[in-house]
Amino acid sequence: MTLTQDREEHRIIYAEHEFGGTQIISGPSDRSFMQVVNHHHSKVFLQELKRVLTRQVGILKKLRINSVPLSKEIQVILTRRFENTFRRIVKKRNSKMKIQSIHFELIEYLAIRIFQFLDPLSLKKIGFSNNPGPFYHPDPDPDPEFIFSPAADIDNKDLMETEQWKNAEELFSFQLRFKNIPLKMFTHFSLLDVNLPRVTLEDLKFLKKTYSNSSNFKHAIIHVTKYIDTEDMVPAFGEPFEVHDDDREWYFKCSDCGSALYLYLTRKLLKFVRCPITAVPKGCRMRE
Repeated sequence: MTLTQDREEHRIIYAEHEFGGTQIISGPSDRSFMQVVNHHHSKVFLQELKRVLTRQVGILKKLRINSVPLSKEIQVILTRRFENTFRRIVKKRNSKMKIQSIHFELIEYLAIRIFQFLDPLSLKKIGFSNNPGPFYHPDPDPDPEFIFSPAADIDNKDLMETEQWKNAEELFSFQLRFKNIPLKMFTHFSLLDVNLPRVTLEDLKFLKKTYSNSSNFKHAIIHVTKYIDTEDMVPAFGEPFEVHDDDREWYFKCSDCGSALYLYLTRKLLKFVRCPITAVPKGCRMRE
């Protein structure tokens, strides 16, 4: 669990101790050490989480929840414990928790259960990742295939219908793919970095139109599993400003005459950036 407040980061790491009980490394420099005997580390974690969040007065800048891969059975148990803990916290506080940024690492299934307890007006950034990295791996010599596991899928549309999702401004995902989710569920984010199964020409037209008319949009990166045929883009968008192998670059006009929309497109990645009109290279023909 990582908590950040007032520019100071406080990290608490829980793991089962080799002699039984729970090993806790706590503090900004990770020098503090404490061992709790005869308590499972997940229970100790939730007790500490409850203690910290119950006393929270202002906005918590960041809450990061990390895990290692767990069986479906353990996931169900852990989800129930988390939901009950957050429900008790909100009941005791008599208000929803004000958290600015929340990140789920290898524990994305908790999001739909936890979001209901978060103040939607405070939550600005949402993150998901599916890679624990060597630091969090219980094996001192882990298999690289385990660390860099293939992308998993998030296909829970109910998550995207929450007020917390709709009010957030930034979304980041790593090695987690959003599947069977309408593209319109992502366009309100001013900063976006996600993985999707595929993007069609119609999707690109929709994104270009939406982003060129949005004053809040800043930057979007979309990684795709299925290759994009960049040749299909020319009839729709006109000749690109730059061409290099499969890479294509365009600049489009925005509704705001002081801004331009930049599109970088390659076979498995696309990037939209809203930039000042002064950033457009000289001699570049801006497309409609």
